[in-house]
Amino acid sequence: MTCRQARKLLLDGTGKNDTGKNACATTHLAGCEDCAREYAAIQATLASIQPSVRIEASPDFKERVMSKLTEQEAPVRRRLVFPRLVFVAGAAVLLMVLAPLIGNLGRGGHAPASVVSLLAQSAQAMAGARSVHMIARMRTTPTENFEIIHPDAGWVPIEIWSEAGPPARWRVEKPGRVVVMDGTSSMLVVKPDTVSRGTPDFNYLEWMRILLDPDQLMEKELDLARSGASSASVAEEDAAGTRHLVLTVAFHPRRWFSSDWFVDRGVSSSDHTRTYRFDPVTRRLEGMQMVMHSPGVDLPVFEITEVRYDEVFDHALFALAAPEKAISIVDPTQMPVTGPLPQSPKEAAVMLFDAFSREDWQAALVVFPMTGVDERFKKILGGLQVISIGEPFRSSAYAGWHVPYEVRLKSGRVLKANLAVRNDNSVGRWVWDGGL
Repeated sequence: MTCRQARKLLLDGTGKNDTGKNACATTHLAGCEDCAREYAAIQATLASIQPSVRIEASPDFKERVMSKLTEQEAPVRRRLVFPRLVFVAGAAVLLMVLAPLIGNLGRGGHAPASVVSLLAQSAQAMAGARSVHMIARMRTTPTENFEIIHPDAGWVPIEIWSEAGPPARWRVEKPGRVVVMDGTSSMLVVKPDTVSRGTPDFNYLEWMRILLDPDQLMEKELDLARSGASSASVAEEDAAGTRHLVLTVAFHPRRWFSSDWFVDRGVSSSDHTRTYRFDPVTRRLEGMQMVMHSPGVDLPVFEITEVRYDEVFDHALFALAAPEKAISIVDPTQMPVTGPLPQSPKEAAVMLFDAFSREDWQAALVVFPMTGVDERFKKILGGLQVISIGEPFRSSAYAGWHVPYEVRLKSGRVLKANLAVRNDNSVGRWVWDGGL
């Protein structure tokens, strides 16, 4: 008997009336430390929430509850987070946990019974996975952060490894950037030598963080749908003779500012549709595609092409050492003060480009939030000539400002773009955030 069969028989009650099956499961527990440990933990958890007074339901209670779930949506309450083990305690307990979460899945819509079923069964299937390995790709550049889309770029491979705890650990990597969380801290390396260190919850992944917890992914998508930022629907599809359950989420970002310049450059600031495919039997996630919608164009920008479950990962996968002579990203509170600080986004741009033009790398660190300037930046930007610096503007949901600029590099090439600067930090200091 496999681990999965034993847990199903003992935890959801399917073997309670079959003495032979129950005996086999009990024998399995006696010889499997992992299953025995999980079963004991579940029993302890259930015992701790067992009410002191037992309330007997009326004979038609089940029928009335299931009928109500089918006919109308349930009121939404704040999401309750339970340990992974509680989910495998049985479909009935799982449905009781998830039912209050099934609310408005779109602007004015209701949650169909298929969504209730998919959420419950998918969460139960995902909760049994000890590890998840996703193979994906994105239209971006190798060193760019995980939020930025480059619609004209080719596909860049991305891999995601996540391991259930305790402690939970994960790693996300593409050719020029890798982020690792080892259970106690996280580290970002922008290759070859730029490093940032943070807490386990530090948001190095931007939108992609939603993919780290597949057993909670549907819950999170539901929360987004309820917020009004998206709408969702579930359908069953048959493609090339293979059946899939498909969850479609249409994302409509809030527009804080009138300019549309940044709209199609970031996942969280673009109109797009996320389509998830599930195995109709196991309800496990099999793949996902994100299609960005621009005027007259629907362009795939992110895809999960393969999902592998229960792989055994080498512990070294979650240990990341900083490169030798690494340049570290620093908090604005730790940046040097060698003179007057910029008081506006335009002043920040002027000071940064002036330092680059004079090749005064220490002066650049007044705006550049690093312990040093990367050699590539020095080689390309050192000695540049400023042609123009325009008026700052804000776009989409980006919290900072964009400063238009045009410079001539030492190579003779003219670079025209928008410098990103922001001051939404604890000390209100203007710092560089991208655009070079």
